[in-house]
Amino acid sequence: MLKGGLFIQNRYEIISHIGSGGMADVYKAKDHKLNRYVAVKVLKKEFRDDKTFISKFRVEAQSAAGLAHANIVNIYDVGEEAGIYYIVMELVEGITLKEYIGKKGRLSVREATSIALQISAGLEAAHNNGVIHRDVKPQNIIISIDGKVKVISVSPEPPHQIPSIPMSWGLSTTVLRNRPEADTVMRRAISILLASPCTRC
Repeated sequence: MLKGGLFIQNRYEIISHIGSGGMADVYKAKDHKLNRYVAVKVLKKEFRDDKTFISKFRVEAQSAAGLAHANIVNIYDVGEEAGIYYIVMELVEGITLKEYIGKKGRLSVREATSIALQISAGLEAAHNNGVIHRDVKPQNIIISIDGKVKVISVSPEPPHQIPSIPMSWGLSTTVLRNRPEADTVMRRAISILLASPCTRC
């Protein structure tokens, strides 16, 4: 865990730990150069020696940084300092869709439709830029305090789960080969994502 007050690249000051996943820890930080708060995702120590994974992590984060859309969590920076591999992302105040569904127990048809449309908009923007998100799940969807739905664009997976592909988005997506494939992936992802809460509407 990184301690509060630590600076990365003399720019990002770690404020507090806000979450953890299987591969990374996430911190709230302040970007002193642009005077704004951001989220910094840092790879856990046990994965920092896998050079192949690190290489993919860097390339794919840089690729995802080219995606800018209201329904995608934006990536601002990616780098390494003193063995700390990090990605600087938009800080979204809110909870994951998984947590949201857990709290509500069920979603109305109207609300589920609104969420699905916003997720679809984010995925379509990615598809239009040549990438397919292959890890669309409630844990990778954030609902902000003002109701905006955003797809998390970088979600590291264990090295043994990473497909051997030339380029991907967030270690869990692949290059868009054709539009029908993208449409099929998006339809399946949305239907699976919301099937459970909708069946309880």
